[in-house]
Amino acid sequence: MRKYFCLLLCCVALLSACQSSYFVDTHIEKNLSGSRNCYSVDTTFSILPDASWKVTPCKNPFLVDFFSSEDTMRYQAEKSFARLDDVALSLNDFATGDESVEKHFLWFVTRYSYRAHYENNMDFPVPVSKYFSHEQQRLFFRATKTPETWNGRELYLTLDDMNGKFELWASDCCFTLFYETLMELSDSNQRVVLEQYRDTLFGKFLSCNDPSFDTIMSMVAAVPSLGFCEKLFEEELFDQRYEAYVGMMISLGSAFVHRVDLPGILSRPELPSCMEEGYAYKIDGMRLLAGPMDINVNSFSFNVVPTLVTLLLVLAFVFWVRKKRRIAA
Repeated sequence: MRKYFCLLLCCVALLSACQSSYFVDTHIEKNLSGSRNCYSVDTTFSILPDASWKVTPCKNPFLVDFFSSEDTMRYQAEKSFARLDDVALSLNDFATGDESVEKHFLWFVTRYSYRAHYENNMDFPVPVSKYFSHEQQRLFFRATKTPETWNGRELYLTLDDMNGKFELWASDCCFTLFYETLMELSDSNQRVVLEQYRDTLFGKFLSCNDPSFDTIMSMVAAVPSLGFCEKLFEEELFDQRYEAYVGMMISLGSAFVHRVDLPGILSRPELPSCMEEGYAYKIDGMRLLAGPMDINVNSFSFNVVPTLVTLLLVLAFVFWVRKKRRIAA
């Protein structure tokens, strides 16, 4: 189990930066077929669902702003599709609901609508709602608008307080997962003893400078009544749970920017765009801690033939009315 300790320190230290940053570009044709290109800084494409995507160097590497960093996309993977729902494209650390694109013919114009649902599938031991109110989650994880009357210091103090809550939440996840694993491996009598020391050990754990599985092990080992836990520490389940916790923390840093290109003229996006040209949005583990995200992208294109037919019919009607008036005169 100790072999994962360094990995945990690294993932906690890098939570503010993207561990895996990808740029996804989806182009949809008028018949709703299309293609999807995935770009990365290297050849590690954990975002891809299978090995059918061929990874090649980009002919023209380009820079993408991921907010926390700017990365140059140097490799790409492409796949064409007849239907968007035939392409399974989701990060290993995310659950992506059904993507869909619809087409509505309205005579003069045709409207296109893209929908996607993103939801974090990580089963964290402690819900963020224990430390954050709904409003705080929206502000800290989604960066929703702050009151216009706030100054820089007020904003700093608010975010600093929330950052402390986030660290408490991460520590609570670590402790809870560890202690619940102990409880699961213990018999009924041992569970009673463990419950007696749970609150005390948790308080000490939160005040320590090294919130890790190793620290909890040392704290538990220092309690004579919990001597039976030493054998439990060697169980493989501890390694599995710790590895799962590391994966949860790393998932918070995984991110991708997705640009959707629909036919016609894009309508005003419901979310702020990440790029100067086109519509693009960013999805990452931190944002999804505030709950699912639903993406809506809409566009419309003018229908030339129906418009011309309508115009000809109108002209013909006007011509007919004028002719009738001349005959009547």
